[in-house]
Amino acid sequence: MDLDVDGRALAVVSAGGVLGALTRYAAGVAWPHAAGGFPWSTWSVNVSGCFLIGALLTLLGRFRPGHRLTRLFLGTGVLGGYTTFSTAANDVLRAPAPTGLAYLAATVAGALLAVWAGSSLASLGGPADGKPVSGAPTGERLPSGPAGGGAPR
Repeated sequence: MDLDVDGRALAVVSAGGVLGALTRYAAGVAWPHAAGGFPWSTWSVNVSGCFLIGALLTLLGRFRPGHRLTRLFLGTGVLGGYTTFSTAANDVLRAPAPTGLAYLAATVAGALLAVWAGSSLASLGGPADGKPVSGAPTGERLPSGPAGGGAPR
């Protein structure tokens, strides 16, 4: 099997994932939850991670749009390793039904609100003179398919 893998991208995602997973593990050790209890540690990690992802991607889009490896290291790697929705799903299944349903609802609502809050906070302000930030997206569209269009640069 011949895989065309970008070694630098793989390295930064892997390194970031290790840092994020170690941070998540430390939070779980520092703040364990009782069997059948509300898993506050996992919930806090996921919600704070969603807040940081919203802020990070908004800031990178505004101020460093061409820095793919930064996004891969911090977003996909660190914050992807930090958040743990697979553990959240497992916690839902292991909890008594009322706790599991409350946890599921709190996780979904908290995660969505956190991404919105992080992105909204990161969107505030800007350059004092009102001029575009150097290196910020120009609005020029990249070709995508035969009809053109695509995402802004």
